[in-house]
Amino acid sequence: MKKARKKTIKRAKRREGSAIPTESRFEIILEGIQSDFQAFSDDLDGIREDVGSVKRGVDGVREEVAGVRAELALIRHDLKQKVDREEFKVLELRVARLESLARK
Repeated sequence: MKKARKKTIKRAKRREGSAIPTESRFEIILEGIQSDFQAFSDDLDGIREDVGSVKRGVDGVREEVAGVRAELALIRHDLKQKVDREEFKVLELRVARLESLARK
């Protein structure tokens, strides 16, 4: 953008020596500025599209994370319902004692 504007200004300065009226020089400079703004607008549109696609991607990730959290909650609940290893060892010992008593 800046390069195009500088070129426009240089062209206008070169023509200063000639009989170009001041109004025409301003028009040339304004055309360069308008061109810069149009290029900026085009770039901004592209950035907006990119941001939109990133937002859609983030929304998808959020949905996946919500599903993972729900599954994790179910797993935690299931784990609370199960016997841990220490309790299992105690239960094994009790069963072994009962079996030995039953054999006698």
